[in-house]
Amino acid sequence: MADKKRKKRSTVSASEAPSQLMRTIKSFNWGLFGLFLLTFLIVSVLYRVGMFYEWYPTIPIYFALTLCSGLVYAFYNRGLMGRLPKAEELNESWTDEQKQTFLAEAAARKKKSRFLLILFAALLLTFFFDALLALLDSAGMDVSF
Repeated sequence: MADKKRKKRSTVSASEAPSQLMRTIKSFNWGLFGLFLLTFLIVSVLYRVGMFYEWYPTIPIYFALTLCSGLVYAFYNRGLMGRLPKAEELNESWTDEQKQTFLAEAAARKKKSRFLLILFAALLLTFFFDALLALLDSAGMDVSF
């Protein structure tokens, strides 16, 4: 049997763990997370109220909002890129000024489009919980809000 080389795992000592956890907590974007929670609460409460009163257009409206917010996010952000390209990765026929302009606009679009992504994620999470409640209800569990 050939010995497999394993990557050495980076371990954190017990004395470093609390400080690493605190650095992670401090670097977390709590404002954005709070905005997401607020958006999710508003979206899900409106959805549940529409479902409670059996207002027929609730589901089509939410489907349309989810689809539109996802498409607008993708088009506005010029795709679903996770990171900005480097200047060397851009079209070689562009001048340095054109490359810098493109990168500045892409960074601004990415920052502005995160609010559309928050709305899209909140709508998706609302549908996920509705599907989960429907699944639990079909399994015979009485879960209603």
